[in-house]
Amino acid sequence: MIGAIAGDIIGSVYEHHNTKTTTFEPLFDPRCHFTDDTILTVAIADAILTGSPYSEKLKEYYRAYPGAGYGPGFRRWAASNSTRPRYSAGNGSAMRVSPVAFAFDTLDRVLNEARKSAEVTHNHPEGIKGAQAVASAVFLARTGEGTLEIKKYIEDTFGYNLDEPIDKIREHYKFDATCQGSVPQAIRAFLEGKGYEDTIRKAISIGGDSDTIACIAGGIAYAFNRGLENEYGFTDYIRNKTLEVLDDRLRTIVLEFEGKYINSQPDPGRIRWHNYKKKSREDGLRFLEEERQKYPFMNLFKKLDFFRPTRENCCGSTLDDFTIDNGVAFISYEPNPEYISRSCSIPASWEFQGIYLCHDHKDKIIAKLKEIWDGKRSDG
Repeated sequence: MIGAIAGDIIGSVYEHHNTKTTTFEPLFDPRCHFTDDTILTVAIADAILTGSPYSEKLKEYYRAYPGAGYGPGFRRWAASNSTRPRYSAGNGSAMRVSPVAFAFDTLDRVLNEARKSAEVTHNHPEGIKGAQAVASAVFLARTGEGTLEIKKYIEDTFGYNLDEPIDKIREHYKFDATCQGSVPQAIRAFLEGKGYEDTIRKAISIGGDSDTIACIAGGIAYAFNRGLENEYGFTDYIRNKTLEVLDDRLRTIVLEFEGKYINSQPDPGRIRWHNYKKKSREDGLRFLEEERQKYPFMNLFKKLDFFRPTRENCCGSTLDDFTIDNGVAFISYEPNPEYISRSCSIPASWEFQGIYLCHDHKDKIIAKLKEIWDGKRSDG
């Protein structure tokens, strides 16, 4: 959830003053502030925490923060005594839905709850679809699916075209506050993003409804990259700056929601590596290709191959066995009973001789690869 809020805050200064570049500085402009996207995201989280009707909390938070940039239709609904839904396809249903994906434990429940959270104000089919697409993307990201799987699911289930690259979208994109005109673009920014910050920069760089597009993309990117302790993750700097911008009421709900629903969840990176380790050689190749697209320094390798340990029975706890041989990475790792047998051996009979990396060392290994890649670039 906090990843969506950070996206909103970072994008807040560009909604009415678009920038068509990813290199804007600083990341947090001094004029950054939270908008209706943050407020209504927190309202949904509060409704889940307290078991309150979504409509009740949305109206409550609107009245507490009446000048935060709401759309005119939502403003009329929230200020009224009516709870009758609006037939809206606006992206408000999608930008506030990320808490749903963290609070419910199956995809079916997430889809059902996303519909409920949307239809109190956005009961147009596109408004509901946008909320469900974003919620399912966040859920799949947090439960260890890769970007290829997420893309396929969203395209197959919701019919969005996610093939157009961000560089092409940027050339023609205009302000569009509908779900169908902003959700696919936000998801594409996530799919291309090399970590959390890069996702936010790509989302903002297309222009349009910048804070909302960054909010949607940021929610997915946070779920996907949570736990990475390097520049690709949701860094302490981004987290602290985000919490600093929030007022006490919003900050309290964010922290309470994290404590109840997010902090105890397993790291999605750990799940992804574990899942792919059990799959076929073809799946392993697809995974490595995905990693190469997200991390340019993976192109250090001259051919597509697997990570392998330097020894069949290896229990090294350092990177001492890290070597580059003919363009293929051979990396040892510290065995973990959750991933391999307690004998600390790697059975030769495993069909997928793949990514045998203890998650505890993944960040160190990626950092080492990046160091070598950067060195080769500087050496020409």
